[in-house]
Amino acid sequence: MLQGRNSRTLGLRYAKLDLVRVRAACQPGCPFWLCAAKMSEEETWQLRSMNLKHTCGQSHRVGIMHTGWLSREFKKKVEHNPKVKIKDLVKKAQRKWNLTVTKSMAARSRQAALDEIQGTYQKQYKRIADYCSELLRANPGSSVTLKVQSRSRFNFHSKCDTLVNNMCESFNCAIVKSREKPIVTILEDIRVYLMSRWAVNRELIKNFNGTVLPRIREKIERRSRSAGEWRSYWSAAQTYEVVNGLSKFAVDLSAHVCSCRKWQLSGIPCTHAISCINFKGLDIDAFVDDCYKKPTYVKCFDSVINPLNGPDLWEKTNFDDPSHRPVKKRKRGPDEALDSSRSHLSRKGQIQRCPNCGESGHKRGGCKKPSLDAEQPRQAAVKRTKEGRKPSSGMPITRSKASSQPVMQSASGGRRRSNRQDKSSSQPQPATTSSRPKSTQSRSKPKPPSPRPNTPPAGTLHQRPKIKPIRSSIQQPPAPKEKDASSSTFSHRISLHVSPRKLRLMAKLPPRLWGKL
Repeated sequence: MLQGRNSRTLGLRYAKLDLVRVRAACQPGCPFWLCAAKMSEEETWQLRSMNLKHTCGQSHRVGIMHTGWLSREFKKKVEHNPKVKIKDLVKKAQRKWNLTVTKSMAARSRQAALDEIQGTYQKQYKRIADYCSELLRANPGSSVTLKVQSRSRFNFHSKCDTLVNNMCESFNCAIVKSREKPIVTILEDIRVYLMSRWAVNRELIKNFNGTVLPRIREKIERRSRSAGEWRSYWSAAQTYEVVNGLSKFAVDLSAHVCSCRKWQLSGIPCTHAISCINFKGLDIDAFVDDCYKKPTYVKCFDSVINPLNGPDLWEKTNFDDPSHRPVKKRKRGPDEALDSSRSHLSRKGQIQRCPNCGESGHKRGGCKKPSLDAEQPRQAAVKRTKEGRKPSSGMPITRSKASSQPVMQSASGGRRRSNRQDKSSSQPQPATTSSRPKSTQSRSKPKPPSPRPNTPPAGTLHQRPKIKPIRSSIQQPPAPKEKDASSSTFSHRISLHVSPRKLRLMAKLPPRLWGKL
């Protein structure tokens, strides 16, 4: 009908409505009417008579539109997006039917559609045990712990019987505009809000003449209207038994205790306690907890938050900047496995040593000993000066890469080097370089070359051969040195058969620490 009237919305109403007959009429003064009846043995309705002529104007509010019809129309949209906004539903009704739907009706319609799709809260709460059973069936070997928040598990100290977290939600609603601001700005917004709120509450409580606060008084009055249905029987002292049909509860006025536990949880007398108080003719305000009375409210807001100066007038203090780069890596639990995707060699479980002195317990930055890299060149220069030797410019000097690095001399390292030199006859070693002799006599009177071709004369320097050497599986052992010629440098001799793990460690450590591996 609405579409047949060029999408005009009419102010229809039900003039008669029962299980078998319906009569719809328009606004007063309009001749439009329509009658329909239910067909026998069927669930359909038949249009019997009607007058579709309208003389009224267009209306955007229809009285026969209700939440149930809207929920059925919004069901498909809510099922597609359960978090659809209320204003989107209002716009859909205005665009599709040219109707004005209030926000409260749209919210009720959305909730009704969600209840029909997902089920109500009570139905889902009853099936939570079935849900846990299904989880255990689908995941054998796992464990499911069911924790239920109920008023029966509350203690009596907080004097609060609510299950929701409305206090935190109210605070978050008050600071929702400041949460995205910098730290000092958000703290200032909270301070100003609390300062103003406390000042207003202090002024409001001054004009209050009662003892119990107004909202608590309203709760007591609502419970007092239901207290007449209960009948009290005096037992002893201030102990009573309250009866209503088959329901019975025990009340102790002196201890402020009722077996229903509502009085202990909230601090406000329950219906059973109010029945006993009225039976005894006592003042009900004396049985309300002190936290709901005027003196406690005044004490809560008695403190004053003083105003502050602007940032330009703040005193500068000597405080280190605590800012640092935020940590993005999540801390792993003790039972979680380590990340196996890393590509470097882990040093976990190894003793970390100082690269400077080789001792454990500290790092290079905290090492108090002088650096060996700076001392050894200086010691070598002093040694050459004492011996009176200067490097020759006419003779080429060939040194290995290992001999150019500073070497840390130690007792253990020397012992290992001597052992390797003793075994040089049985194991092939890489070619080494010789050094200059210390004595000046060997320089002035060089010895004649030895008849052996592979043994160089003592006191002479090796020259790099111009012919490319041919690799051989068997290498000649180095020539023994004479007693009067000593070497001033040391070249690291590394065995040809070294494990890959040892090579990786040697790549990370300086050459002077290779003797400790």
